[in-house]
Amino acid sequence: MQKRCTDVTEKSPIFQFSELVDKGLIWLKFQSENFKKKEQDVKDDAAKQTVINKLTNKISDIENRSQITTSKALIQGEIKRLKQLHLLENLSQSAKTTSITRKVNEIAKQGSVGKLQDTFVQELIKLNFKHLEVQTATSGKAGQSMMEIRLSNNKAKIPAIASEGEQKCIALAGFMAELIVDNRKSAIVFDDPVNSLDHLWREKFANRIVKESNIRQVVVLTHDLPFLKMLEDVANQHQLPISISAIRRHGKLAGYPMDEPPWEAFNTSKRVRKLKNQLPELKKQFDEPDQTAYLLSTKGFYDEMRKTWERLVEEWLLRGVVERFNFGIKTQNLKYIDTIDANDNKVISDAMAKCSKHVHDTAPAIGINCPDYDELADDLSVLETYLNSLKKRREKPVPLPLTTQP
Repeated sequence: MQKRCTDVTEKSPIFQFSELVDKGLIWLKFQSENFKKKEQDVKDDAAKQTVINKLTNKISDIENRSQITTSKALIQGEIKRLKQLHLLENLSQSAKTTSITRKVNEIAKQGSVGKLQDTFVQELIKLNFKHLEVQTATSGKAGQSMMEIRLSNNKAKIPAIASEGEQKCIALAGFMAELIVDNRKSAIVFDDPVNSLDHLWREKFANRIVKESNIRQVVVLTHDLPFLKMLEDVANQHQLPISISAIRRHGKLAGYPMDEPPWEAFNTSKRVRKLKNQLPELKKQFDEPDQTAYLLSTKGFYDEMRKTWERLVEEWLLRGVVERFNFGIKTQNLKYIDTIDANDNKVISDAMAKCSKHVHDTAPAIGINCPDYDELADDLSVLETYLNSLKKRREKPVPLPLTTQP
């Protein structure tokens, strides 16, 4: 600035100047103002504390930045994980099955599930189930449609109110409805379906199971002889074939199949045939020098023959009007009974007395001897002959006597 003043005040003024640089002045001015500001900031204790707080925060920020730099990789990994979680949540929201389940239920009601509901109701009608009001409803979960069985106008569960028979009836209706809707013709197996049920439920199950055997093979495993008798009676009533076999135990082993039913399920004719089949073995035992085996076999033979006479009385003398293992009296069969005369009484009483004599233990002093083979065969012949004659008398209905008006 001094040089410029000198140059312009010369006799011959010089007006060519180098560029004036004022950066230093500007810096000095800035520093001056900055010092004034800092002086103002610390002129009292309150101002000093404010400055201290700002500097403390700045230090803390620097320390935080240092920690971030040290843990940079971990922080970046956590950020990436949170971003993935966010994406998964968005994906889950977009893939919720609520709307899918609702649509599936709508389709199901118009399709197989709706048909299943209608068929289930029809099956309950076939079983004459009127004890409880049961309804079906369609429920869905995770995009799947299912049929639910519940009580009408009652929030309680079915097992809490329904008896065991009612529960099994509902279960059978559901099972049969599923078979019908799926149009399956496969064989079905029932394992003791009426265990611990009363005769009313047994009869309903027997009727439904036998009717189903008209379109598919039905296998029933049961220990219940009255139920077996029901199945046989219903099958005969509907003229449907039935085959009865037994599974027996042999020593400690079980599961041996037999081609014939248990002795208790034999009718009179089958029992007579079984007894006749034993005659060759009895003759062989009788011809042995040691007849111990024959004596033991004879006792069992007469026991079975006594039971055959009892079955004859039920099946043919009374023509099934009253039978063991049957819960009803078949009054309609009275039309087959003509008379029961003194000869019937004598033949049956004599035969039963002789069988009982050889079955039950008696005092040696009475002197009852074991019958020989010929006598045993004759006793069986008496049974067979009487059975054949009685069947001829009972096979045709007895005509009613004509009545005239007085």
